Formats: sequence, structure tokens, C-alpha cells
Amino acid sequence: PSLPVDVSGALAAVSFGAGRFVILGYSYSSTQGYLTTSTDGVTWTRGTGLSTDLHDVAYGNGRFLAVGWSTWSSEDGLAWTRLSTHPFFSTVTYGADRFLAVGSGGLTYTSWFGNWVTSPSPTRRPLSGAAWGTDPQSGQPRAVAVGESIGIYSGSAASYPGVSIADTSVVEGRSGSTLASFRV
Repeated sequence: PSLPVDVSGALAAVSFGAGRFVILGYSYSSTQGYLTTSTDGVTWTRGTGLSTDLHDVAYGNGRFLAVGWSTWSSEDGLAWTRLSTHPFFSTVTYGADRFLAVGSGGLTYTSWFGNWVTSPSPTRRPLSGAAWGTDPQSGQPRAVAVGESIGIYSGSAASYPGVSIADTSVVEGRSGSTLASFRV
């Protein structure tokens, strides 16, 4: 078996939900997005309809959200609807009953269904990865985002009016730490 992929593109992300795998990507030579799906992880079908580069996809609350220069939504991974355009999001993840997207310039956005709400960020550095988990001591949701020489994480939602972020970075070879916050 093989993935139906044009050699001029990159597969950027994979997610599982609604009984299927969804792989999204982008072209090196155009703005056409890639969509490939599989119910068994072996046999893949090339999808159509996405007209933009996509860099990540996540599944939660009964739907997929795909991000890049715009946000797309799908309940089944096959039929997609464009929801919005926005600054570039490099990644999206689902947890704590919401989606979290991060991207260029330290952007942090949250969404319950693709209508993004911006959150103040403690950094202007590009963020390229994010994940949700649970703080083992408090049992509260915790988000972690990483990027260019930076890692930020949320504190206990029960302890702060927003979700606290410790912005740890490397500055001229030395580590520094400041406390900031953003709401998720």
C-alpha cells in the first residue's frame, strides 16, 4: 500500500477520529492542500476540496479542525467547510473541552468550534507545537507549547484567574524565566 501523494508536497499532520485517519499537507508549488483518509491505516484515499495549505489537524468534540492560513472543519474527515482565515497557525490540539492553536509571533488562540479567540501571549517567538495534558498534582488541564528556543506551559486553572504561563527561554546562552499568563 502507498499514500496517494504528489511528490511536490509535504504531509504535515495526522489525526484519528470518527473512525478514520486523516492526513493533511501542503504543496511546495501551489496553495493547494492535501487530504488523504483511511479507515484502517493501510488503504488510503485522496480527498479533494481543500484549497489552501494546511499544517496541522486535531480531532475533538465530534469534529476535526485543520489549520494553516485558515481553519477548516469536518465531522467525518471527508466533507470539509472553511470556517475562517487568520494569521498563520502552525499547530492545533484538543483538550480541556477546547481547541488550542499556536503559530507565528507567539500567537495563542482557543476555540470551542473554530471561532478563534486570541489570548495574550508571553512571547513573540514563533510557536510550532502544542499539547494538552493533566497536571498530576491538581488534576487540572495543562497546555504546553514549544517553539523557537522557547517552551511555555499553563499552570493550574484552579490557582489563577487565567491560565498561568512560565516563559522559559535561552537568551545569549543563558536560561531565564518570567511569569506571564494567557487564557485558554
